[in-house]
Amino acid sequence: MASRFLPALIVLLFLITAVFACDNDDDDNDSVDDDDTTDDDNDNDDSIDDDDNDATPDDDDDSTPDDDTTPADDDTPVETNEIWAAASLDPYYDQIEEETEGFFLHYKNGGWTVVEPPQAVEYLQYISFNSQDHGIAADYTTVLLYDGESWAVDDTFAPPLSFYYIYGVLADENGDWVVGFGQGGAFAYRYENNTWTATDTSELELEEMHKPMMVDGNVYALASDLGENASIVRFDENEKKWVSEYSDGWTVLSDLAFLGTQWGLAAGCASCAPTSSYKLVQKTDSAWQVVDDFPTNTTATDCLTGVDAVADDQAVAVGVMADKFVVHGSQFFTLVDDQWQLVRFIENVYINSIYMENSVSGWAAGYSLVYNVYPIKGVILHWQGDHIEQADLPGVGFFGWCVWEMAIVPDAPQFL
Repeated sequence: MASRFLPALIVLLFLITAVFACDNDDDDNDSVDDDDTTDDDNDNDDSIDDDDNDATPDDDDDSTPDDDTTPADDDTPVETNEIWAAASLDPYYDQIEEETEGFFLHYKNGGWTVVEPPQAVEYLQYISFNSQDHGIAADYTTVLLYDGESWAVDDTFAPPLSFYYIYGVLADENGDWVVGFGQGGAFAYRYENNTWTATDTSELELEEMHKPMMVDGNVYALASDLGENASIVRFDENEKKWVSEYSDGWTVLSDLAFLGTQWGLAAGCASCAPTSSYKLVQKTDSAWQVVDDFPTNTTATDCLTGVDAVADDQAVAVGVMADKFVVHGSQFFTLVDDQWQLVRFIENVYINSIYMENSVSGWAAGYSLVYNVYPIKGVILHWQGDHIEQADLPGVGFFGWCVWEMAIVPDAPQFL
């Protein structure tokens, strides 16, 4: 009796399975959409779905530019098509060489090239882009502008100060920013109405500003007194002055990252000479607080040098491990399930800055060292998932140079 009904039972089970499967996947490479939902590619319901929300079901077009927003759809990380980086001889060698060489590195079509500035510049370290057609860069005293084709010196930047040093730049469609240290303390110049105008920094009572960035129409920066105190500051557009959001003593802050004005990170170190330790500050619901459970340092003078985030549970920080002047290398940390974890150590490399493209890929800029002390040449690292590789950079004709900051061009096309 059982054997008579077994084939029918198998058929029935197959039909039941097929009904439930149809509800989940119509992309079975046939000509008929045989489930209840028309072209449900955006549900990521099969193993080779390209999830590009086009009109053709399951056309597996991963060989064309990847137009999704996260790598979860087709497991192919999105890569940025254009990057600019600021590089120069390290200041240590500037004491030896007659001139400091500053230059750009340009990444396009999968490769890096050297781009010379329009005139000799020295400590070329700061760079920012807000579109393919507009960028700004600077060494200590000279501002350079990019128009989509070439770089030019901005001769109009001439602050009426007996001395000044530029410590950061920001490209913005509503007016660029240049910040730094000069006569009278911290300064922040804004380009508006075809002229550079000093903004009010008097309330800060700090010596310098650096790392300016735009966050939902608000300009933030880091500031310090060149010694014991560090602050996270914001330009109040209504009051037309800079105000402090967070301050802490015996602290150095190196980098900022934001996801809107209500969530942010600031990375640096708690400093008590001759030692220092990792320090990360997080902003949640408008309040800044020290992240107490960030991994502790293992050497005498560790400091976080970079941080970036693409979501409140997807962030990366990098820190330099050192014993006074001896640098052992750089540590990479990721935020996973609200916990920061050490994920990688790169020996004999000093990372200055870090940039995330998405949750699984990004870039880091810095330099390699000789005798764990002196810079020997610039380094750019690119990671995708668990894989990290050192970029093949062109020769520059001298040693002792470093890559300081990078700018991922915002509206550049993307490719696989």
